[in-house]
Amino acid sequence: MGSQGGMPRNSPDADRWLRNANIQQKGLLPSPHTPLQMMHKAEKKYEVGKVTDEVQAKQRQLKAILNKLTPQNFDKLFEQVKAVNI
Repeated sequence: MGSQGGMPRNSPDADRWLRNANIQQKGLLPSPHTPLQMMHKAEKKYEVGKVTDEVQAKQRQLKAILNKLTPQNFDKLFEQVKAVNI
C-alpha cells in the first residue's frame, strides 16, 4: 500500500482509476465559457404516484390495505376494504 493508505500507485487498479479521472476531465463536463441550454417545460408532465382517475385510486387503496394484511389485523383492515367501496 502507499505511504498514506489506499492502493499502491503501481497497481493495475490505480492505473484504471487515473484513466477514468482523465476521461472525466476531457470534455464530459461543459466548459464554463459554453452557454447552457434551457430545458423546455412539458405541458403535461409525468408525476410519480399521481392517480389519474377514481378507479385507479380505489385500486391503489385496496392494494395498500392488502399489503398490510395479517391474521391479527384482519378485522380492522376488512372494515377499511369495505370503506373503499369497490
